[in-house]
Amino acid sequence: MYQYSRLVILILSLTILGGCSAKYIKGPQLSLALQDSKVEDHFLFIDNNGIMRDVDNRSVFDYESKVNKMLATYDAMRLHHPKLELTIYIHGGLNTFSETKRRVENTYKRILGDKDKPSFPIFISWKSGPFTNYFDHLFAIRNGERNVLKGVLSSPFVFSEDILRSAARIPASYWNILAGQNQIAINIVSDIEDASNTSESELERNSEFKLYKDTDASRGHDFWDFASIWNPAKFVSAPLIDGFGKGAWRSMLRRTDLVLNSQQAFNGNGEVGSETAAYYLLEKLSTEYSSINKTLIGHSMGSIIANNILTKFPDLKLDNIVYMAAACSLKSIRSSVVPWLKKNKNSKFYNLTLNPYRDINENFFYDFTPRGSLLIWIDDFLEEVNSFEDRTAGYWFNTMRSAEVIFPKDVRSRVALTRFGIRDKTPQNHGEFDDYNFWSKQFWRNNKKEIYKIVDQ
Repeated sequence: MYQYSRLVILILSLTILGGCSAKYIKGPQLSLALQDSKVEDHFLFIDNNGIMRDVDNRSVFDYESKVNKMLATYDAMRLHHPKLELTIYIHGGLNTFSETKRRVENTYKRILGDKDKPSFPIFISWKSGPFTNYFDHLFAIRNGERNVLKGVLSSPFVFSEDILRSAARIPASYWNILAGQNQIAINIVSDIEDASNTSESELERNSEFKLYKDTDASRGHDFWDFASIWNPAKFVSAPLIDGFGKGAWRSMLRRTDLVLNSQQAFNGNGEVGSETAAYYLLEKLSTEYSSINKTLIGHSMGSIIANNILTKFPDLKLDNIVYMAAACSLKSIRSSVVPWLKKNKNSKFYNLTLNPYRDINENFFYDFTPRGSLLIWIDDFLEEVNSFEDRTAGYWFNTMRSAEVIFPKDVRSRVALTRFGIRDKTPQNHGEFDDYNFWSKQFWRNNKKEIYKIVDQ
C-alpha cells in the first residue's frame, strides 16, 4: 500500500523500493455489524524497546486491556458473523509509524468487507523506520544489547569501522557493478537461470507442489533498463551501502526479535515481564481462539517475525501462512514452517515472489544505487551466506532451486509457490505487495482477474 520513493543509502539505513500509481478502488459498504471497529481495534505497534504504542504514538503499558478490547470488538462482530475469520499481518522493514498507521486506515475496512471471505484484520507493526536502525547501531546497540552509555562512548570507533569496511569493500562492490549484477540484466543466460528452470520443470512434472506462476517468458527489459545501468554514482554509493549496511541490517534484525520479547527477559527477569503486547495477543489466539480460522501474513522481514511466532507458539492454529517476498532464509523456512506444517495437517503455506527479473533489475533514481531488490542485497552483501540455504526464501530463483530440499514429501501438497508476472497488474517491486488485496486467496494464487490495487484514501 505504501510507496517508497525516498532513496536511502544504508549509512542512513537500508533503502527499499520504488513507488507507483494505481487506480483507486472504492472501499466496500460494510454491514452495520461490521462498522463498529476503529483503527485502534486493528493496530498493534511495538517499538524498539518492546513497548506497545497507541495510534497517537503514546506508550501503552497496560497492553493487556488494550488487546482484550481489540478481541472484544472481534467477538462482538462474530456474534452476527459466526464465520468471521482473523487475519494477522506483519509488515517488513523501513516502515515509519505514520506509514504503518496509514496502512491500517486504508485497508482494514476492505479486509472486513471482502466479498469472498470477510476477515477481522490485526496489524502487528514494529519500529523499523529508515533512520533509527543505523542510529541504534551507531549509538546504542553493542553485542545485541541496548547500552546507550557504552554505545555513545564507542560510537567514534564504530563509525570508523564502518568507513574502513566501506573502503575494504570497494573491490567487491565494483566487481558487482561491472559484472555481477549486470550479467543477467543484459540478457546473458546464466547458470542460475539454467538451474532454476531445470528445477521448475521438474516441479511441474511431479506436481507435488502447487505452482501459480505467470507464463510470460519475457524478461521485461526495455531501453530504460539499459540507459542508466552505468551510472557513475554507483561507484560511490555501492561501497557505502556495502560497508555501512551491515550495521543497520543487524539492528533491524534485532528488532524483529523484540516484537515478541523485550530485552527485559535478559536483564535477570526471565520470561516473566518480557512478553510484549504481540506475545500476549498470540498467546490468547493460541488458547481461547484456537477454533477460529486464522491467516498469518508476513511481508519481507515480516516473514522473519512470522517464523519466530511459529517457533514460540507451536499450538497456534492457522489455516494459511502467507509469505510475500520473504526476507527470511530458506533454512529458517525448513526449521520453522515445515515442522509447523507437519503438526497442522490441514494448513497451507503460500510463498509469493516477484518475477525474478523484477528483483534483479529493481533500481532507484536512475541507478543511483546498485541494482536489485532488498532480497538481492541480502544475498549479495548484507547477510552472511555460508551455504545456499542461507539465501532468501522470497526470490524465485532461490525458491525453485531449493524447494525439494526444503519441503519434505509429506507437506508438498500443501505448499503453493506463486510467481507474479512482469509488466502486468501484479506487484512489480519488492515494496508493492501490500499495494494490492494481499489478504485474498485470489491474490495468493495469482488470479489476475481478482487482483486489484489499492491506494491511500
